Amino acid sequence: MEIFDYDNILLLPRKCRVQSRSECDTSVTLGKYTFRLPVVPANMKTVVNESICEWLASNGYFYVMHRFDLDNLKFVRDCKTKVMYASVSLGVKQADYDKITLQEEISVIGYLCDQEEGTKIITKGNNVFDINAQGWNAFSK
Repeated sequence: MEIFDYDNILLLPRKCRVQSRSECDTSVTLGKYTFRLPVVPANMKTVVNESICEWLASNGYFYVMHRFDLDNLKFVRDCKTKVMYASVSLGVKQADYDKITLQEEISVIGYLCDQEEGTKIITKGNNVFDINAQGWNAFSK
């Protein structure tokens, strides 16, 4: 997949390669799920809540639920009961991770590794993947 940033795009008036915006597909696939847009709302308490996340999941959008003043385990179980995916933020302590991963009915995609190891995600099967920012150097020091 080719990645573009603002240096690669030039908008020309009245120049378009498609007849209609309906011809364009902005969807993105993550695991077995396909989402309508490659955009994620910030996982902040002032941006998303349970009802907003439920609406996003029901309408084909990706989200990450914040972790503040929330029982993440109950939230995940409620989503599963409603036959929706759940995506939650966890704290950085081992107990936070264990609270979710020790539940047999919950499948964890992975977790971020320690900063000294670089920018990687480690899956439940211990596969390690590099994380690369697109369009800017987000992980530079």
